[in-house]
Amino acid sequence: DHDIDEVVTDLAGSFPWFVTLDPVRQRVISNMRFNLGPTRFRGFERMIRLVNEEKYTLAAGEMRNSLWSQQVGARATRLIARMVTGVE
Repeated sequence: DHDIDEVVTDLAGSFPWFVTLDPVRQRVISNMRFNLGPTRFRGFERMIRLVNEEKYTLAAGEMRNSLWSQQVGARATRLIARMVTGVE
């Protein structure tokens, strides 16, 4: 629980748009940030910009076309779908 609190605190403090996301997309972003760590997560610059712009399908495309997606497989597929739809 402490690790997740740290992730959410980091995201809310670093990305003001994070707190405006629906809960499903907040969990997607939190999951990625937890898995990647703060530095590698911030490397997803285009995805982060697209989420900020509420262009969720394009952001999901950035997720899909990444090494992270290949590495985490089925979890990435689930998170990508949730980014597009906002539904779990």
